[in-house]
This record gives sequence, structure tokens and C-alpha cells, in this order.
Amino acid sequence: MKKLLLLSILSSILFVLSGCDLNISNQETTNNVDGEKNLVKEISVENEETVNEQESDVTSYTDLNQFLGKPTILIWGSTTCPHCVNAMPIFEKDIYNVYDWKINLLLNTLSPNTFETGLPQIQNSPFSFESVSGESCGYIPQWIMLDAEGNIAEKSCGGEKEIEEIKVKLWEMGIE
Repeated sequence: MKKLLLLSILSSILFVLSGCDLNISNQETTNNVDGEKNLVKEISVENEETVNEQESDVTSYTDLNQFLGKPTILIWGSTTCPHCVNAMPIFEKDIYNVYDWKINLLLNTLSPNTFETGLPQIQNSPFSFESVSGESCGYIPQWIMLDAEGNIAEKSCGGEKEIEEIKVKLWEMGIE
């Protein structure tokens, strides 16, 4: 029984860590983070106020500046990607439910349907992996973690990194 449970967990982790192809033509996939903090590219500044209230609705944010003040995790995925579908409950259980109001988290749904999850999610997001990181990524799931000042702290293209790396970065930022 224990072997079956362990095998099930390991196969789930491997399935989540592999990514789905977005079928984006003429784009290179960049998988590295050089460890240096990179300032987030500015996306149109419609509202210069920084919103940090616990009750704020991140699904209404149209500008990256609205996320300032807390670490932020932006996730991109599609309900047509089995890896994404399997990853979202893990993001919800291990990140969103644990760190809750200490971080901002927004799931950007790249498909007509939304995920069956409690994660805040939007479709037709004003943010893309490329517009935030300056790098192309042709695979999903994708995520970028920003520190409280809006600098890129960590990122993953196509499930190349584990959820544990998010937890480590949050710990390094003093979020427990």
C-alpha cells in the first residue's frame, strides 16, 4: 500500500513538472534565471496607486505596479493542458492556502474555460510571461515570482521547476 501511494505521488510530481507545448511559432524558449534580480518591464500604467489591502481583488489588476508591496506569483496555464490541470490544485494547496494574504497570486487562464480551483484567475490577462520577463516561453504551465518591489525573484517555463523552489524563495524573502 505504501509503495502504491509513493509511486502515485512520484508519478504525479513527474507529470506536473513536465510542460505542454503552446505551439507558438518563431519563439525561442529561455529556461534560465541567472540569479540576478531583473526589474519588471513596465506595462501600461493606468493606475499608479499601490494596492496592498488584504481584501483587494487581484483579478481586477491591469498594471504590475498594483502588485507592489507583497511577493507576487503570476501563473499561466490552460485547461487543455493536463500538466496545468494537475498543477493548479498543488499551487492552491501548497502555496495559495498556506501563504494566503502574505502574497499576491494570479492565475492567467490561456483557454476559454477556467480551472476548477479556488485560485484567483482571469482570462485575457494584460500580463504575459514574455511581457513580464522579457523572455519567450513556448510551454505551459509558466510562472513568475516577483518580490515586493516588483523584481523577478524566480520563474519557470513549462514546469521546469518544482513548487518547492517557490517555497524556498518565499522563505528567503521572509515569508513563512
